[in-house]
Amino acid sequence: MAMTSGADSPAALPASGRQAGDVYVLLFICLLLMATVGAAAQVVSLPLGLSVTEIFLILLPAVLYVRRKRLPVAGALRWRSVPAGIAVRSAVLGVLGWGMAMLLYLATAWAVEGVLGPDRSSEFLVKALPSSFGQLVVFLVVAAVLPGVCEETLFRGAVQGTLEKKGLWRGVVYTAVLFAAFHLDPWRFLPAAALGVVNGLLVVRTSSTLPAMICHACNNGTALTVAFVYGGWSGAGPQVVVGVLGVLFVAALAEFLQRTRGLERRPSPLTAAAGGLSRRLKWIVGVAAAGL
Repeated sequence: MAMTSGADSPAALPASGRQAGDVYVLLFICLLLMATVGAAAQVVSLPLGLSVTEIFLILLPAVLYVRRKRLPVAGALRWRSVPAGIAVRSAVLGVLGWGMAMLLYLATAWAVEGVLGPDRSSEFLVKALPSSFGQLVVFLVVAAVLPGVCEETLFRGAVQGTLEKKGLWRGVVYTAVLFAAFHLDPWRFLPAAALGVVNGLLVVRTSSTLPAMICHACNNGTALTVAFVYGGWSGAGPQVVVGVLGVLFVAALAEFLQRTRGLERRPSPLTAAAGGLSRRLKWIVGVAAAGL
């Protein structure tokens, strides 16, 4: 897609409490579906369950949310192509971002463990690791490619697009925090939030969710591959390598921001959407949340 030069950032639009409330309802619905339908599907088959969760319980609600607001799906979710150079840089950021995420995890896990105890999620993740190259390929699809597409559509497409009503950069930060909280993993909250900010910046700089999808998929894919090779998640890989990758990530992000400095920045169509979720639906969701 051809991108033209423009102002460094668009003007912030007036905040809308109602639209922000729509986002919280959307995320609660997704979490509720994941805790019921998604959990049941994963008991039957983990790859099948992950596929069902990503496609039908994360991606589909985001699409229906946009349809409810009477907007074109592709435009509202910023499904736009980008130049090959941007795509390659996004992939590099995803791979190097694994090092940054591991550094943040190693730096903060001890503090979280002091309050909540050992990271039990790592034990489950080790048991779920693929045991063969063929299984690794399957998991790269269902735990890297699908989350990249589906979760970025939900968060950087629907959620950030709506929260940009509060201002462009607030939308990025608020969405990153919600993205980290959505994973329900306090040990990895800070790494997830940091990667969420990075993906939000990629969307802001390119007016497309595709770079965030590529970055997310490559980050998950790197984590899966390293864990497969080293047989674990916590502290996987030589820490010197992790540190080097973290430094390279900062340099790569700075280069990306410099490279995309002159690209036109367009606010999400969701910032101007008039439609909203019904009060009845919000009331039902509120009652359900109170009962949990």
